[in-house]
Amino acid sequence: MFAGRLRKTADNLGNAPRVAAAAGALLVKNTILEHDRAIVPTLVLTGVGRKGAKIGVRYIPGINAMGRAATLVVATGPAHLIERTTTAHEIVSKSLKATGFGRARQRTAKALGNKAKGFGPVARVYVRGVYGRHPFERGVEEARPLVGAAWRSAVHQQLAKELL
Repeated sequence: MFAGRLRKTADNLGNAPRVAAAAGALLVKNTILEHDRAIVPTLVLTGVGRKGAKIGVRYIPGINAMGRAATLVVATGPAHLIERTTTAHEIVSKSLKATGFGRARQRTAKALGNKAKGFGPVARVYVRGVYGRHPFERGVEEARPLVGAAWRSAVHQQLAKELL
């Protein structure tokens, strides 16, 4: 009876680093999402794709090369559009890039456009560059000092749950 309970407690305490890593990753994720919401309150980029594109953050729990609990925090969606600076450029429809000459090529050109912005159909769209706001980078830097405390708190909670 006692030996079985002790074995179960030891097994559950072995999960403490994974639980702590997940707690730290959740803190980083929430901090990054706060920075994202300051720039895009709905977390949906309008004018990207047909119905807008949702940006977000997720974390993937795992084990690093040293065999220790680790978690990878990843941006999802077209987060690079607000993270990094882009230069002005022209977007050409795929079919306009296709092979062909003269009227045959013009007939196959599919239109680009944006009904929400009120323009289209056109075969070429000029996009002005934007300055990157770096929400992911700033969120990680802001959360970095707090992760140690979150880690310790999660380990203490796991110990208290198993030993008390």
